[in-house]
Amino acid sequence: MSTNAPIPVAVAPRLREGAKSLMRTLGCDLEDAAEDPPAFGELQERLRGVWGLLDVIGWSDEDDHGEVAVDLDEHSAALLAALDEILPMLAQWLAEMADDDPDKSSREAECRLVAQFKDTASMEQGR
Repeated sequence: MSTNAPIPVAVAPRLREGAKSLMRTLGCDLEDAAEDPPAFGELQERLRGVWGLLDVIGWSDEDDHGEVAVDLDEHSAALLAALDEILPMLAQWLAEMADDDPDKSSREAECRLVAQFKDTASMEQGR
């Protein structure tokens, strides 16, 4: 039986951003691993996992049509890797914002929501 994790509408754009950043990272790693077939194969598999995740959540914000659910049995590795990719970026962006920036509190809330979703997805995956 599969475990579906609903992705909150507010999290989807950041998850998508993390997945696309992860694709770029994996692409660079593939180039470096070209002479190491086992590492190359593993990286290809991870990249296919990210593509599969993006197929489910949508490749662009225009693909957003409300909340979607991700099958954690199939997509947990890519989902958690994409969240691991975006969370440090969000923290860095927050650190660079001025304290009096009117958008800072909403960005902090967004960061907390993404982190909470990662915690929830991690717990669900472990069940």
